[in-house]
Amino acid sequence: KERWAGHVAEKFFSVCAATVRKHDPNHLILGSRFAGNAPGPVFAACARWAWLAIAAFEQAHPRAGTA
Repeated sequence: KERWAGHVAEKFFSVCAATVRKHDPNHLILGSRFAGNAPGPVFAACARWAWLAIAAFEQAHPRAGTA
């Protein structure tokens, strides 16, 4: 499952990067913001094609006034 996700991510990021570079070769390519824990192969694919990738680990906070 993770290998397939990595394969899809590799294709996605490579096509996106190639398209951006075709039209603007000096453009800074920012990667994705992953909410939570992205599979290693997906994060690695993003890192190969982008200058930046973010993994955001957010903690749920209870709402005020709820028990």
